Amino acid sequence: MKTSNEIANLAKALTAFQKSAPPIPKDKTAKLGTYSYKYADLASIWDKIRGILADNGLAVVQSPSSYQTEQTLTTMVTHSSGEWISDTMSLKIVQDTPQGQGSAITYARRYALTAMLGLVADDDTDAQEHKLLTPIQKKTLFDTARKVYPELGEDPISMIRFLNEVTGKHPSRLGSDEYEDALQAIESYTKEAVK
Repeated sequence: MKTSNEIANLAKALTAFQKSAPPIPKDKTAKLGTYSYKYADLASIWDKIRGILADNGLAVVQSPSSYQTEQTLTTMVTHSSGEWISDTMSLKIVQDTPQGQGSAITYARRYALTAMLGLVADDDTDAQEHKLLTPIQKKTLFDTARKVYPELGEDPISMIRFLNEVTGKHPSRLGSDEYEDALQAIESYTKEAVK
């Protein structure tokens, strides 16, 4: 994370924003086989926070860019005093199409926005009681993903992003009961990408 030399005014404004920010309604449902979870999409989040940000002298700027061959998204939270914080995350473009790039940008914008502002816009599935993937199941998912999308190679971050996009969950949060659906989602996703 990068910051301006001083952030006292920004920190005070962020504290006031977080105190007055309403709950974000999770009005969308993502489904993966028999598993589903609720989340708020980017537009819903912005609808709830735009006015409160402005009331506290805050603004958010998000800019997709590229560095060498890597696609990135930079999110900057600014304050009317001129103070700011920013961070940049890598984008994994799974499908090299305008739609694939747009999907990756929107996904990253939602996660970066909520992380930078301290908001929650997804169900907390950590509390769900289910067994996590076994090491063999996880290896099979990774091997299948590499088989259908060889560009992933051995990069663990790219693998996590790919599986998160395709299955809708971070691989460390997938349960054994979701294994078959996750495997099918990876294989189906590839068939769609090839068409």
